[in-house]
Amino acid sequence: MQATTALLYTHYNSTVNLVRHVVRDTERASYRLQNKSYIEDFSLKTDFNWALGEKHTIRTGLILTAHHFRPSTYTSVDEAVQGPESVLMNRDTWEAAAYAEDTYAPFPALKINAGIRYSGFRTGTKDYLQPEPRLAIAYSLPRNWAIKASAASMSQYVHLLANSGFGLPTDLWIPSTQRTKPQLSKQAAFGVAKDFRSGVTFTAEGFYKTMDRMVSYKEGSTSLAYTISGGGSWEDQITQGRGWSYGAEFLLQKKTGRFTGWAGYTLSWTKQQFDKLNFGRWFYARYDRRHDLSLVGIYHLNANVTLSSTWVYGTSPALTMPQGQYWISNNSGLDLLGSDKAYYTGRVFEEYGRRNGFRAAPYQHLDVAVQFHKKKRRFERTWEISVYNLYNQQNPFIYYFDTVDVSTDPKVKKYENRLKQVTLFPIMPSVSYGFKF
Repeated sequence: MQATTALLYTHYNSTVNLVRHVVRDTERASYRLQNKSYIEDFSLKTDFNWALGEKHTIRTGLILTAHHFRPSTYTSVDEAVQGPESVLMNRDTWEAAAYAEDTYAPFPALKINAGIRYSGFRTGTKDYLQPEPRLAIAYSLPRNWAIKASAASMSQYVHLLANSGFGLPTDLWIPSTQRTKPQLSKQAAFGVAKDFRSGVTFTAEGFYKTMDRMVSYKEGSTSLAYTISGGGSWEDQITQGRGWSYGAEFLLQKKTGRFTGWAGYTLSWTKQQFDKLNFGRWFYARYDRRHDLSLVGIYHLNANVTLSSTWVYGTSPALTMPQGQYWISNNSGLDLLGSDKAYYTGRVFEEYGRRNGFRAAPYQHLDVAVQFHKKKRRFERTWEISVYNLYNQQNPFIYYFDTVDVSTDPKVKKYENRLKQVTLFPIMPSVSYGFKF
């Protein structure tokens, strides 16, 4: 028997700030929104391994985690006047799990892995308990072919609350509560694999996954700050629904020789359905990615020099984008500066189509690098020269509408809203140094 014990500490702190300035003529207004996720974990983990002969290997373990959550939001209509930070919660929760699994090989061509994990979560006075069984089977066929199948049930007690709009992401990590229940999922997969004599392997796998109790903002809500500032509960602005994902993954990999690398491609669909969103109809999830392709090549020029390149291509996230705008006037005009300069008051309303019905341009970039290795007496050092996004692809990070003056007559002002994008990480060369003992 072998046993390992670990004491773990993790700290996650993420802050997203959105500052918007609106200038018209000589007037200037500012708006600020801040979302902050704060999670602190202390964990104690113990694992045991038993090798019961050549056919059985049993693994068991326990883990206990103390979570501390402090997500917060902040809004201000004037940067010079700082408002108070709204803390959504300041909560301590406990998560525990115990598992046992057996890897059984009744004969050389067959391997079975069966296990059960039992997890629990305590938040306030509410306890959640959830069994998580799983099973995986692999069978070797003649001519270096193999088939494999698996099924698993999982639970998740921490939720990612993400907006579906086209602006800056306002993601928040929140725990399960008495009202917001844990997310449950089930997944099944089936695949085949082939080993070729040239050192190349090929795998193909299809999968289907269902997800229950997924979390999302309600219609019209993009941040919990508005609810807090109005004196309500942040849970009044979220809703839970279901989702499902299915697709196929393909991987061609070469592991031996001077040239190694792989080509991976995933074709998948991810959909969601909430009773209180999109009139109850299903829609594509924000992180639905139809195509995901990656090409990696590594060439060992000699014992001291390595060349590498990576190219990735993927479908962009699904976003909810306004399809039109309407101006609703509150009156027929206030003659403040003369009859030819009447000032109209009112409000702009946006019309939206299908939820997450907009797709940005595909995401892609090419990275190249060269590494120089040298072995010393006690360690090996590596210099690396690399270029990220070699052809300077302008991948969109966020979109926004900009009001542009398109007037042709100086006496008649005419404005149009133009869709624009903000791009992060253009072409970036870098030099790094590392060593290992």
